[in-house]
Amino acid sequence: MNFDAVLHLTMPATGSEQIAEILAALNPPAAVPLLSGPHLLGDDLLGPQDAECLRPGAADAVAAALASLGAGKALVVLDARRQDRLMEHAHLHAVRGGSVVPFAEQFPRAYEPVLDWQDLADRVAAVPGVAEVLVRPVESFRARPELLAADLLALAGMAEPAATAPVPTPPTFSARGVRVARALNAHIRPEERVLVREFVAENFPGPPAGNQFLRPQTRARILAAYAAVNRALFRTRLPEFVEDSYSDDARTAALALRERA
Repeated sequence: MNFDAVLHLTMPATGSEQIAEILAALNPPAAVPLLSGPHLLGDDLLGPQDAECLRPGAADAVAAALASLGAGKALVVLDARRQDRLMEHAHLHAVRGGSVVPFAEQFPRAYEPVLDWQDLADRVAAVPGVAEVLVRPVESFRARPELLAADLLALAGMAEPAATAPVPTPPTFSARGVRVARALNAHIRPEERVLVREFVAENFPGPPAGNQFLRPQTRARILAAYAAVNRALFRTRLPEFVEDSYSDDARTAALALRERA
């Protein structure tokens, strides 16, 4: 199918900042207009405003973007991340930005399946002018922004995207580091936030594999809550992958070993 625009729906918790940095550096001549950025899902942080559904204003934002482009047959690319890790990334992004809000307050319904990618994809697909919604689990690209950016450029008609070097990822914090950062954030000026980030990253670093500070029992409860909606997502929109790809770490890691059909 030929598209007249590509819209990339992403957020900090799925790598928007790193992808934007790559796209800005390449400034590629895409065959069709390409819009990318968290504003297409809502600029506010992931949290209480998503307590009823994931990114409730996404359909309106997509409709406005299509109207600005005059597009009538758009491909919408939606980057997804497993919900426990999505919440971890979103919380750590907020804490690095100076937040003092505990995880339980940022995600008051963490054990209810409100962050449903399938529901979000369906709402966006219903927007007039959207021809197709392509869901991309970031884990299938090893959560590497440069691979996500290259794939996005190819989808926009750049057959051979320029090679991109890996980009630095934001520092991770341990569970104790998250608590320390929130406590320090309550006593600093905005210009001192970088000092807190550097101090906590050096003294309370998280695992190099990514933002994983939730307790095992918390993670297990979240995965159990989302088991049914995630199976529906993979069964309906990602049949090339195992239906239980988001059920545990081993199956999620296996996403990177499979190529999209």
